[in-house]
Amino acid sequence: MVAGAIHSARHLWRVRAIIAGVFLLFVPSAVADYALSKEKKLKAAYLFNFTKYIEWPAKAGSDQPLVIDLCVDESPEFIGFLSELVLGRRVGPLEQSVVVHPLNMASNCDIIFSARRLGTVQPEFANVMIVADSKDGVPGAAIYFFIEENRVRFSFRPETLEKLDVRVSSELLKLARSVS
Repeated sequence: MVAGAIHSARHLWRVRAIIAGVFLLFVPSAVADYALSKEKKLKAAYLFNFTKYIEWPAKAGSDQPLVIDLCVDESPEFIGFLSELVLGRRVGPLEQSVVVHPLNMASNCDIIFSARRLGTVQPEFANVMIVADSKDGVPGAAIYFFIEENRVRFSFRPETLEKLDVRVSSELLKLARSVS
């Protein structure tokens, strides 16, 4: 009986070792593909969560969009990480899907995220919600990120949100910081 228990314990240990080994074979490649800082990963998560708590007006000639197009001016690693984060997920009361596009290849955006300083916003993006990586990064940004006490925070520009005619949930507004 004791010999059987020892054999079972060894077998269980071998199975766990094999599973761990297989896991380690695949994880480093996935992590290496998206070697992003914690700050970048948090910003990606915030961007996805913004899509959950903001409602856009219907586009011309249609009802509410079935897809929220999130256009990103960032590194390919960031775009890949964010794309995997949103893959297969639905947001909002209409169960919309979120699709991530590189900004330089985008034509129809609901949200633009720019991690670098941009000049003037192109006319085709005049009615698009812009999220900037810093307070002074993009003229006309409705949301911007900043670092406070070593944490990623965000703030809204209410006057810009009003012009865009979007509805932001009270839960999201409570999380925003007021910065002058």
